[in-house]
Amino acid sequence: MLEAVTDGAGIKIGDKVIVRIELKVDRDMEYVHMKDLRAAGLEPTNVLSSYKWQGGLGYYESTRDAATHFFFNYLNKGTYIFEYSLFCK
Repeated sequence: MLEAVTDGAGIKIGDKVIVRIELKVDRDMEYVHMKDLRAAGLEPTNVLSSYKWQGGLGYYESTRDAATHFFFNYLNKGTYIFEYSLFCK
């Protein structure tokens, strides 16, 4: 069951946190880089960088020490949802 976290009080060591990013694009774009910084004490579950395909959109997801990066060759106008999971350490 997913619950919204408004502050760090509800997170304990070992908890799984799902990050949900909603990207709204008001025009067609090329060569976009989206960077999502990670809070201290959270570690990604997926540490391998890879090309992904989701809902007709292809992108490269790269996990680094302090952030997760998303690279898009082309983004059509619209709304996109990205999710990835982290563990509290």
